[in-house]
Amino acid sequence: MNRFKISDLRDNVGEIDLFITSISFEDRCKVVYDELLNCNLIRRKSWVAFNKNEQEFFEGNFAHFQSNDKVEFMEFSSDNPLVSYKSLIGKFIFNENIGNILVDISTFTHEGLLILFKYLEIFRDFYKGVRFIYLGVEEYSYKEQEGNKWLSKGTKTIRSVLGYPGVLNPAKKNHLIILFGFEYERTVKLIESFEFDKVSIGVGPEGSLNSKHYELNRKLHLDLINRYPFCEPFEFSLDDSIKCQQEIEKQINKYPNYNVVITPLNNKISTLGAGLVALQNPVVQLSYVRPHEYNINAYSKPSDDCYLFSLEYFDLIKKGS
Repeated sequence: MNRFKISDLRDNVGEIDLFITSISFEDRCKVVYDELLNCNLIRRKSWVAFNKNEQEFFEGNFAHFQSNDKVEFMEFSSDNPLVSYKSLIGKFIFNENIGNILVDISTFTHEGLLILFKYLEIFRDFYKGVRFIYLGVEEYSYKEQEGNKWLSKGTKTIRSVLGYPGVLNPAKKNHLIILFGFEYERTVKLIESFEFDKVSIGVGPEGSLNSKHYELNRKLHLDLINRYPFCEPFEFSLDDSIKCQQEIEKQINKYPNYNVVITPLNNKISTLGAGLVALQNPVVQLSYVRPHEYNINAYSKPSDDCYLFSLEYFDLIKKGS
């Protein structure tokens, strides 16, 4: 994991062949892309995902990417993951010898990012290498006061993530593992919608990313544990996907004869940690909680901290292919 300021991106990233990112209602979606363009680091092209069903919420950001003729758009859908699946398979199948890839994971939905992650594994012979970059957040829900902050409201559906169905044995008990962030309402809905025999609710440790986020996250996490005393707390890394993977696996191993369902609801670095668990252990299912509404007017303020990393798992499977 390499942490640096966005202004130092040139010295840390270098030239890349393909940049992959996702448009969002967050201004954060433009920051890494703009800096790459300013430094002339994208040698060939960019693949830019966007949720067509939500396009009305980010028309300005969409137009920002449209101004570059080297951008190729990928139509995703937060309501129908098959749309995302078809866009990705088309891109990879018709673009062999892609070269080196850099993926900005910052503003994908958890589901969209995990589907892309799966395809990076499937089509590993089509590119030389892949790195991931994450732009941090200075403040979430920045127009609301403490106690009234929110990122999303309501729950449309809870579903398994396409590509990560798991293998759930009806003869076994079920273990739900939640990587909790600020999504209190979605977490409550998840816990109360299914009768899991064991529920583990993870929280980020002190010193992970932003101290203000930590304080709020801990308070909400404690409220959940008090509300559902049968739930077991544990900690997982927010700044190291591999460490996060190991901490999730440690929690899984406490209950070895259970079916496992993981729901990542924190940052995208930890989401990839959950993805690594499921890629290496296909019996594990990943799930996604689709909200009704996002705080589109004040979701986040970007920070200037970047986290750049590769994952040994992808290097090893490429060597073995």
